[in-house]
Amino acid sequence: MADFDREEIGNRRLKVAAVTVAISPERGSEYSVGWNYVTEVSKDVDLFCFYGLAGSFLGDLEEIDKNEKAQKLKRVRFFGVKANWFSRGLNLLNKKGVFPYAFYFAYFFWHIDLVINIIRQHKRYRFDVIHYVCPIGFREPGFLWLVGVPVIWGPIGGLENTPTSLIGSLDKTKLLFFRVKNLVNYLTIILSPRVRYAFSKYEVIYAANSGNQQAIRHFFKREVECFPENAVPDSWLCRPAAEINNERALKLVWIGSSQERKNLAILLEALVRVQHRREISISIIGDANENQGWRELAVKFGVDVHLNWMGRLPRDQVFAELSSGDYSIITSVMEGTPTTIWEAMAAGVPSIAFALCGMRDTLDNDAGVLIEATHYDQMVESLAEKLMSLPKRDLEMTQNVRKVAERFSWSRRRSELLSAYMEINRQ
Repeated sequence: MADFDREEIGNRRLKVAAVTVAISPERGSEYSVGWNYVTEVSKDVDLFCFYGLAGSFLGDLEEIDKNEKAQKLKRVRFFGVKANWFSRGLNLLNKKGVFPYAFYFAYFFWHIDLVINIIRQHKRYRFDVIHYVCPIGFREPGFLWLVGVPVIWGPIGGLENTPTSLIGSLDKTKLLFFRVKNLVNYLTIILSPRVRYAFSKYEVIYAANSGNQQAIRHFFKREVECFPENAVPDSWLCRPAAEINNERALKLVWIGSSQERKNLAILLEALVRVQHRREISISIIGDANENQGWRELAVKFGVDVHLNWMGRLPRDQVFAELSSGDYSIITSVMEGTPTTIWEAMAAGVPSIAFALCGMRDTLDNDAGVLIEATHYDQMVESLAEKLMSLPKRDLEMTQNVRKVAERFSWSRRRSELLSAYMEINRQ
């Protein structure tokens, strides 16, 4: 890591304090958002990265502290903010599965330690801008206004509620979870003084997709720019595009966690209507195999023979598996814009998704297939019909997807962010 105490003569780079709470070069989702941001934006600015989640739980810092890739970044200095004893105690309830919502209380107190750390380092390095990058959820805006430096927040998401009509048959406990989550979301928007203050105080705010952009306009009367929280790293575009293989069954790749909002059940149900009419294989990547309900559902429906439960994989292996498929399939009903889209684009593999969240904004006719979503039964039927009619991926499709990927490249995003940093610094 570079020594930033000595400034470059005559051409000082901007000093940006980046809050990437979750970050890891080995994991996807929010971790990927943080890692891609740091590796790309540090090409243009001196980056001071404050993080607290480089493993499975808040306060796990080892995956950055001991990671060779992180240590090799030339214009980045990492500051791991450890959870204090009180935050760790609260988060223990989350770790043990006793009270998952305890994480949010632990996270609140972690943010107090975060702003203290940033203020301390600001006295030494004199930051030009603070960028609160991830996680993208709006519910914890932090206390970054206390530093006295212009703040950019986002892209942020989570302001859209998830209609339970879009999710399959849930037991009473899971249904109650979604309803309570939606209620808490709404109450946070209208009642949280810190959230409302952050929306009025932070100099620049980005929305992660058009749905969140509309919600910000409606609830906070503020016009904000909209772009996805992640993008396609240029290094991914340097990889060979996916090869064509027409000798096997139609192959789909599903990537996600075991959370119910990922909605894998809808794919299993659609597969019931297709399996005797078309040969299909599906690779399932991530910890979805830990959702016992989905595994039992696959056996009950008799579709488990079509599934390859692969578990968590290193990102290079995820890319290789995507490259071997005809389509990436996203069944989630509550997202910002999933990292899977960018990984598939970089491989030249089109994505299938419902016209919701960030998928609605980023997938066009060349990048993938959008399916309307009004209620669960309609979604099952529409997905089954689409699986029956999908052509195998060919060379033209692959080339078209790669062209779309270039529109969403990190080099373009870097240029946009650098312009924003320079503009806010001038003001």
